[in-house]
Amino acid sequence: DVKQFNIQLALSESKFNTVKALKIVQLAATHSIKALMSENPDALKKSRSELAKLKEQNDKVDTKIIKLVRKMNKGNLSTGRLYILVFDKMQDLYQSVQLVSDIIFTHVTNHHSAPKRKYAELITTLDKSTIEYISLGMQAIETGKQPTLELEGKYNALISLLNQSLDNLITDVQKDELGNRMGLLQTRLLLEFKDIIECIHKLPLLYQELDALRSEERRVGKECQSRC
Repeated sequence: DVKQFNIQLALSESKFNTVKALKIVQLAATHSIKALMSENPDALKKSRSELAKLKEQNDKVDTKIIKLVRKMNKGNLSTGRLYILVFDKMQDLYQSVQLVSDIIFTHVTNHHSAPKRKYAELITTLDKSTIEYISLGMQAIETGKQPTLELEGKYNALISLLNQSLDNLITDVQKDELGNRMGLLQTRLLLEFKDIIECIHKLPLLYQELDALRSEERRVGKECQSRC
């Protein structure tokens, strides 16, 4: 069936584009953090170049999403909703990475100092762990397998680290051990990284649901054909 084939093809294309976007997110985030640590605004050019690619890709998907939903079988609300949710998460991801870049760009171009050792080490650790987590997320999307215990464990560890880091930051602010400017920088970076992690956690789950729905549609279609 041509219509069914097109939906399957669109799902494969969606997975391909999502993995491609996640690779861009990895690069953009890493370049931004390097720029912060080196206090070098020129290093942000690479981040902004990657973000421009991500925006272009998202804009292309934006123009297709409604056309794709229109092609689906009428009444197929679950599949349509999941496609839209995938698109929503990709938009959220782009906005969070863009904010990380903007926050750091403002800080560095105003010649503010780099974070002190404790927070520099935290951000470096967070960046490295996020890169590893994105790689696991890409594998889960590409293979179509249920998110592994490793992926879930990494997610829980990262969220725990972020929550504990926010608590530590609040304590440092209340003890006047962290100034307003640096406190705001750290808060915004931690919150955006939290949003990035949560978006990446959701994407493999959404694709897993889509794959399950497609399998069920094929099963029902075969049963219908055999009865007819």
